[in-house]
Amino acid sequence: MKNIALFAVATIFAAGTAAADGISAGHAQFAALLGVDPQAYSLAELSALDAALSDNDSTRAAYIQSHENREQHGGVGTVSAGKAQLAAGLGVNPADYSLAELSALVAAQESDKN
Repeated sequence: MKNIALFAVATIFAAGTAAADGISAGHAQFAALLGVDPQAYSLAELSALDAALSDNDSTRAAYIQSHENREQHGGVGTVSAGKAQLAAGLGVNPADYSLAELSALVAAQESDKN
């Protein structure tokens, strides 16, 4: 019973602190249940972490907790096969543009043709 009371106090405190920081009470409570900082995770990440922990998938949980899932793919400097193909069609260096920039260039080129 003492643990439940302590958890309730911690949850209320987290919700009050989170509300001041723009985090909803539900977001704060969900993070508290998972034992993580609510400001460090989006609701989608909390949901994915909850699923990983429920499935006893420590590899996936560690991946989410490391925030590797937030790494930007297709940014300036990185080159994937698809990005290289877009850049080749435009006659530019794929490492000099993000994937979004290359896509915008392709769209601009297509609109110029019409």
